Amino acid sequence: MVFQPPRMICSVKHICGVPTTQRRQLLALLGAVIIIGSAGGATWYLLTRAPPASAPFLTVVGPADTELLSLQQIQDLPSYEGWGTIVKSAANPVLTDGPHRWLGVNLSAVLNLVGPLPFDYAVTLYAVDGYTVLLTYSQANGYVTLWNGTSPAPNRIGRVQPLIAYSMDGQPIEGQPPVRLGFVNATPHTQAQAPSTDGKLWIKWIVRIEVEAVQEWQLEMHGLVDYNMTGGEFESGATCSHHSRTYTVGGHAYAGLPLWDLVAWIDQYAPAGHSGATYNDSLSAKNYTVYLFNSAGQNVSLISSLIAYNDHIILAFRVDEARLGLPDWPLKLVGADVPLASQLGNIVRIELADLP
Repeated sequence: MVFQPPRMICSVKHICGVPTTQRRQLLALLGAVIIIGSAGGATWYLLTRAPPASAPFLTVVGPADTELLSLQQIQDLPSYEGWGTIVKSAANPVLTDGPHRWLGVNLSAVLNLVGPLPFDYAVTLYAVDGYTVLLTYSQANGYVTLWNGTSPAPNRIGRVQPLIAYSMDGQPIEGQPPVRLGFVNATPHTQAQAPSTDGKLWIKWIVRIEVEAVQEWQLEMHGLVDYNMTGGEFESGATCSHHSRTYTVGGHAYAGLPLWDLVAWIDQYAPAGHSGATYNDSLSAKNYTVYLFNSAGQNVSLISSLIAYNDHIILAFRVDEARLGLPDWPLKLVGADVPLASQLGNIVRIELADLP
C-alpha cells in the first residue's frame, strides 16, 4: 500500500498518512536530504514546489561510502533509455500502464558510487511517503518476474535493465522527488518488446537507497498450487504497512507477514503467485493442516481455521529492526497465538496437508 504523500512537513505530528514508526525514519531522511533554508526556519517542500535541480535529495548508503545526490548529479551520470510497462498486479482483473519510454541512469551506476559492492547484497529503496521496496541481488541486477500482458499471473523470470528514471515519455517524473525505479528492456530498445513487470517494484519519490550484504533465500510453498517466494518478494510485502504485522515479546519486536496472508497464495486453484488472490474461507473451514518446516526438516503444524485472518500468527524476518540472524534466519514463527514450543525458526517451507 502506498500512502498519500504529505504536501508540506512542519513537524512530526503534521506528517499525514505515515505511521508513527515511519515518521521518525522519514524525518531522519528528510533532515539529511530535503531541507531548503536555514536550520532555524527550514521549509521542507515535497509536492507543492520542486527543489532546485542542484539541491541534494537522494542519500545512497553502501558498505564503503555514503553519497548525497541532487537531480543534476543523477542526470550527469551516463543515461539509459528504454521501454517498460507497469503491471498493477493487485487489481482484479490485472491492469497495465504502458508501455512508456523511460529515461534515467542504470541502478548499478548509482550503487557503484558507494562501492565496492559485496558479493551478495540486497538493495532497499525508501520513498518520501514511507513506501519501501527491497530488491534481491538477482532483481537489482535485472532478473525479475515478467508478466505476459494482462495475464493473471507472472509468466517467467527474464532479463531487464533496472533504472533510476527521471523522465517518462519525454516529461519529468511527476511528484517530488522526481525519480522512480523502473524496469526497461535491456536490448533492443523497441516499444513492441517492452517488458511488463510488477508495479509494486516501481517505487517513486525515492529519497534513500541502502546496499547491504545479505544471503539470498526463498520460501517454498506447496498447496493446491505451488509457489517459491523469493526473499525480496517476502520482504517487500513485509515492509508494506498494509500487510506487515509486528509482535513484541521479552522486549524484542518482531516484524513480518501474517501466516494466513502467505497461505492465500496457495490455497486455491488460481495461477500460482497471483497477488490479487484472497484467502479461501470455505477451504479453511474444513480444517486442513498447515505445516512449516525448517532447513533441518523439523516442523510445526497449525489448523487452518486457527490461522484464518489471524494477525497474531506471524512469520517474522526482522527482530528489533534488524534481519534475523542464525539460528532463526530467514524466518521465524511468532505471535500471541503461537505456543512458545511452536515458535520454530529457520523456516524455509510451507505445506498444506489433509486437503479435502
